[in-house]
Amino acid sequence: MKRTLLSAILATALVGISAAQTNRFLPVIGTGAGAQYQSMRAAGVLPSGKFLFNYVDLSGQDKIGIFDTTTELFTGSQAGNLVGYRVLNTDGATNVLLINRNVVPNLYKWWDTTTDVITDITPQAVGVLLSKAGDLEFYRTTPSGYVSAYAYNTATSTGAPLQSAAGTASEVKAVTAGNQAGFTATSSGGRRAALWAGTEASHVNLHPTGFLNSEANGISAGRQYGFARTLAKVPNAGYWAGTAGSFVNLHQAAFTETRASSGDGTYQAGSGIATNDAKWRVNIWKGTAARRSIAMPGTYKTVDTSNNYVWAGGGKVWVAATLYDGAKQGVGVWYYATF
Repeated sequence: MKRTLLSAILATALVGISAAQTNRFLPVIGTGAGAQYQSMRAAGVLPSGKFLFNYVDLSGQDKIGIFDTTTELFTGSQAGNLVGYRVLNTDGATNVLLINRNVVPNLYKWWDTTTDVITDITPQAVGVLLSKAGDLEFYRTTPSGYVSAYAYNTATSTGAPLQSAAGTASEVKAVTAGNQAGFTATSSGGRRAALWAGTEASHVNLHPTGFLNSEANGISAGRQYGFARTLAKVPNAGYWAGTAGSFVNLHQAAFTETRASSGDGTYQAGSGIATNDAKWRVNIWKGTAARRSIAMPGTYKTVDTSNNYVWAGGGKVWVAATLYDGAKQGVGVWYYATF
């Protein structure tokens, strides 16, 4: 069955804006007076510059929100057919996989943001994680008890494990058309950033020389984004261009640790803990040439190390980050002039 999504989106909030502000969206999260939502998490960004969010409204319902960088408006899904659904992942282009975890078995829908059509899908396995151009990525437990990433094609009802000959476990963290990024793990627990093209045989070990372990958290524009942990166990943000030797280290002395989670080919988004005050920052890098850092707003103390997204357009660089204050999960959206 098919339904349109835009008809299910209603305006729910207009954020005050002034020329001096860099923050464009910081909703009131919690259950007390003035709260707008119970929780909210950044879930992706579309090529059109629309950030996607998963949120829980004050009644406890899972819903989907969109922040449009053009209009600087946030809209939230209200129609009954989307209540209970969350964005599971985007495919790096215009398709979004939605999931309803409130029912057993879980329900899944495709949202084609170009045609604005939602299509029901019924996967032949459980544990769907991510999507790519008609495929689904699964966790599947192997006979030896380890967890392996698994690519499943909904059109042909066939699948293939995504691992490596030397690995005992694997995880896909992000996808784009034709490729998956994540990591493999050894029996000793060491993680190695990895890249696949839909099959186990296509596995590429991205782990850079001289580091203890590594993970890839995002993929787009021919690059993979994540971090490598030094021999002193310090996470260093960085990105790859398909090979271990291409690793670009974004870490700087101003931080005790950093991690990258996404990028658009020019800019990278992530997080880090500042050296001067031991507090978390939301970071935007432009390779090793420049960086912008955003201090935690309000009572927020930490930044999710995976769910942060960057988009550039119209002379601005936007970032959406998932934030925590110990009890609440919220989001912030900021922009800078391109740098």
